[in-house]
Amino acid sequence: MEIIGKDEEIYLKEIDIDDAFDLRYWKLFEDERLRGYNYGNFTEIDSEIWYRNVKGFRKKYFAVRRIKDDRFIAFIGLKDINKIIKKSVLGIVFDPAFTSKGYGFKAMTILLDYYFNDMKFYELYLEVNDFNVRAKKLYEKLGFKKIGTSFEVFENQDVEIDGEFFVKRYNKVYSKISQMRIRKGER
Repeated sequence: MEIIGKDEEIYLKEIDIDDAFDLRYWKLFEDERLRGYNYGNFTEIDSEIWYRNVKGFRKKYFAVRRIKDDRFIAFIGLKDINKIIKKSVLGIVFDPAFTSKGYGFKAMTILLDYYFNDMKFYELYLEVNDFNVRAKKLYEKLGFKKIGTSFEVFENQDVEIDGEFFVKRYNKVYSKISQMRIRKGER
């Protein structure tokens, strides 16, 4: 097990199959807009398939674990890794039982230190649904800047159309997305 960083409460390590199996113990989000982030209903087969997917080419995933009980509380993914121009795209998902407890800031601080100093990358991008105000505040606090807006087909087509975060076009529900970026030295 290679630990890439830690603080007094959590550590990050490269994800392994045991972490994937631990997804099955996660709670489920009650907010219908976050339904696509529910992993607690995974079967063993789902976990194996998910693990094979995150171990793919140009990807690097990390488990976030609590030190006091070794509980798997989140994962952070780097996708579309480009080693030549030193950039990638971030994804982060928490067990709903561990949101709004400060772990996101701690985990991202560790990840950004590893990303910019150990991996020696220069830019990190992400996309976040505008309705996810908590996540947007975290990214801004870490130094991410908004660089664009787009609309993407939303996975839950039953979500309420509000005109602010969700719109209906061509009989499909689209979510408003903020594209954000952080560069080395902007933290």
